[in-house]
Amino acid sequence: MIMTTPQNRLTATASWMALILAAPSMALAQAGGGAEGGAQLEELIVTAQKREQSVQDVPGAISALGAEAIQRQGITDATNLQFHVPSLVAGKLAGVTAVSIRGVGLNQYGATAQPGVAVHVDGVYQSRTLTGGLGQIDLARIEVLRGPQGTLYGRNATGGAVNFVTASPSSEFEGSVLAGYASYDDYHLNGVLNVPLSDKVRTRLVLDYTDRNKGFVKNVVPGGPEADKGSALSARFKVAADLAENAEVELAAYYLRREGGFPWLQLNSPPSAGAIAGNPFFAGAIAPLKPLRFSADLKPSSTLETYGGSATATVDFAGAKLKSITAWSWYSYEGLYDSDGTNIAFSPLLDVAKSTTVSQEFNLSGDAGRLDWLVGAFYMNDNLKAFTQFDFPVGYPAAGLAPAARLTSASFPYRVKSAAVFTDNVFNVTDRLRLLAGARYSEDKVTSRSTTIINRVQVAPGVILPSIVSCNVVETDPTFHSFTPRGGVQYDVSDDVGTYATVSRGFKDGGVNGCDTIYQPEKITAYETGLRVRALGGSVTFNPTLFYYDYTDFQVTQIRGLSSPVVNAPKARVKGLEIQAAWQASEHISFDATFTALDAQYGAGFTNTDTLNLAAGVQDLNGKRLNRAPKTSGSLGAQYRTSMSDLGRLTLRADIYASSRIYFREFNTALDSQKAYEVINLNVVWDSPDGRYTARGFVSNAGDEHYLAQLGATDAYGARFSTYAPPRQMGVELRARF
Repeated sequence: MIMTTPQNRLTATASWMALILAAPSMALAQAGGGAEGGAQLEELIVTAQKREQSVQDVPGAISALGAEAIQRQGITDATNLQFHVPSLVAGKLAGVTAVSIRGVGLNQYGATAQPGVAVHVDGVYQSRTLTGGLGQIDLARIEVLRGPQGTLYGRNATGGAVNFVTASPSSEFEGSVLAGYASYDDYHLNGVLNVPLSDKVRTRLVLDYTDRNKGFVKNVVPGGPEADKGSALSARFKVAADLAENAEVELAAYYLRREGGFPWLQLNSPPSAGAIAGNPFFAGAIAPLKPLRFSADLKPSSTLETYGGSATATVDFAGAKLKSITAWSWYSYEGLYDSDGTNIAFSPLLDVAKSTTVSQEFNLSGDAGRLDWLVGAFYMNDNLKAFTQFDFPVGYPAAGLAPAARLTSASFPYRVKSAAVFTDNVFNVTDRLRLLAGARYSEDKVTSRSTTIINRVQVAPGVILPSIVSCNVVETDPTFHSFTPRGGVQYDVSDDVGTYATVSRGFKDGGVNGCDTIYQPEKITAYETGLRVRALGGSVTFNPTLFYYDYTDFQVTQIRGLSSPVVNAPKARVKGLEIQAAWQASEHISFDATFTALDAQYGAGFTNTDTLNLAAGVQDLNGKRLNRAPKTSGSLGAQYRTSMSDLGRLTLRADIYASSRIYFREFNTALDSQKAYEVINLNVVWDSPDGRYTARGFVSNAGDEHYLAQLGATDAYGARFSTYAPPRQMGVELRARF
């Protein structure tokens, strides 16, 4: 039996890093003291600008990961991207992955939540924040665009865009099977089968199953229910067909079902006076305030099911290409949670949402002399029905609720119709100088009907009303208009050094706060300049970026009892520096690194009252840091790959990510934050000599760092609640190809 203590964990981690970092000298010694010639970094081709081009040639801040890196580094979730992408911070709360880039991202929760970073799977916009996992099986690459993408991507891309590009059917008969196991009884099975039916028709089927039988968190209530464990089944089927020499179509169908429970409230601070302390039933409540510990009397459960399909067709004309993306999806979610975070049966919560979404996009691109042009149109119809129910079995005296009270909020429907036209153009003044110009006009119509009903309201001792309709909005239908242009210049100083400067706009859609007010779209104007350098014969890339944002109507969630409406902060400002670099030191050795220095603050005119600190009164929040916007963050990866002759090939990799303090609420108190932390991930991969078999061993969060992934608050209970990132997890995967 191997004893694990903080000391030997640190020693093991340090030894692994030392082995990786010592590898360059080992390789140089093998090569007789000189670097091996001809080593180059792999060139990734991306479609982030809706055109095929090298990632180094994109006039904007972009990070891209290929299929090999995704598999070998175990990138299975958007939360893994922060270890490889500058300025990106991601964490989960109640199953929702909140992604921010440069401090801009998801600032609200619930079925109608609007993300600030747009997620696309194979070019299809994901309207639900819970469906980002659709793209995370059988990936060809991941593209992350940093900064507002209002021209090409439109709505809800103020922070940027994440594109998951899945593998297309190939003309070869091939496939693979994978089996994995990790600590916490975490099982993973995956299968891929690619079958060409003819010279012109190809198919690809992917099945993926995960099952975690032990949760990362522990319920401290004796005999209490377990949580934070569950399973997921995913499937995707693609058919690609060549309709003619100049026309092809790719049809895709997918299915995802995820079942499991997680703690709705993992308390992170003691309840404040005047909240749940006003209910005598909480006198003996158990409420742990330690990482990865929670208290619950109710077994949490959640079921997410979604399926849909898409058709992507391309036709090449003389000097032009037409691309059409048609998509349809159905989504259903139901969750039951213990929302008070204690062992008292105070307020179980039922959350239900169902939606259907239809979208269509057309792109027509081509060139005319020195002009590379693109025009397009987009339409989406998203229909959502949402239902939330709080029960109060023991009542809520502080709110005037008698025992067995119930609060029900329903949105039937919450419909968004979005339409846009756009253009993006590059004028080649010379072979080295290019002018960039584009624009998008968007119209989003939101239709909402909301009802909130409260029963058993106690208006006087012994006087209880059966039910009260606190609001009944027959229909609210605001329409939001946005114009998001982009302009800039790109100049190649040499074949290996390029630079660019752009001015662009982005917007996050407005909406309706149930029975509350309409909130306006947030708008951003971004100024960005960057340098793109290839050096040492293509073995080094060095990409620094400077940026500055002007924000208006920044969307912020305010806490008001059991509701959390979105309001608009008048201004915010963001500025910073990013560096992304990579070095293929030799055939065997490679390094990659990211760094961000970020200054992201609320501007003048934004005031709010912290209901968890009423003594502070109305606070002026000018100068407070935006949520999930650390002052500094960065990562370093080191990889050593060596041949073992007839025994195959071995690859060792270590990654470390570090972040300064992160705030999760606008008041910027210590209780609202995660102090500076570091995370280390380790991977070792063995490939057989013929490449048919692969084994991967990994340790994620090798130092077992306990750090907050997300934090929220409610003044109904007067407490903060949080989700911690997964603790250290060790595992192995075996893959066979045929």
